[in-house]
Amino acid sequence: LSKEQFKGNVYKGVVHKVEQSFQAAFVDFGADKQGFLPLSEVHPSLYPEGSDKKASIQTILKPGQELLVQVIRDEIGNKGATLSTHLSLPGRYLVLISESDKTGISRKISDEDRRRLKEMMADMTVPKGFGTIIRTAGTECDADEIQKDLGYLTRLWEVIEKTYKDR
Repeated sequence: LSKEQFKGNVYKGVVHKVEQSFQAAFVDFGADKQGFLPLSEVHPSLYPEGSDKKASIQTILKPGQELLVQVIRDEIGNKGATLSTHLSLPGRYLVLISESDKTGISRKISDEDRRRLKEMMADMTVPKGFGTIIRTAGTECDADEIQKDLGYLTRLWEVIEKTYKDR
């Protein structure tokens, strides 16, 4: 009895129903059950211009609206998967985060290595509108290895965007 795992995958979703009482939306993303998108997982870039952080879900999302979603928790029992519009792509040494401009370093990395990695990242060209987090596995890496991982994740993001637009 194997269930398909969706966690971490990115999908093009269509808002099916916006539930004011839950401050959440149900999104059809191709699974058997619709995904659950709580207001806390809606990226501020989707908020209408001029709305504040306390906007209600029905002012942000409308039925039929298409969005890029990532599964953050697989479905359990009769509950659908939990979704997010805060997208991140994990690589071997880095995590690429869309709609962000922050560079972070794993908390498990020592202060000495943190400084070295922060300086290394300052010299890298991260695509505009993206942030990065250096994973613990990146502690011993040199600039070339980190740059290759960043290049791979950037190309992966471009494929996701192209697929989103084509479907």
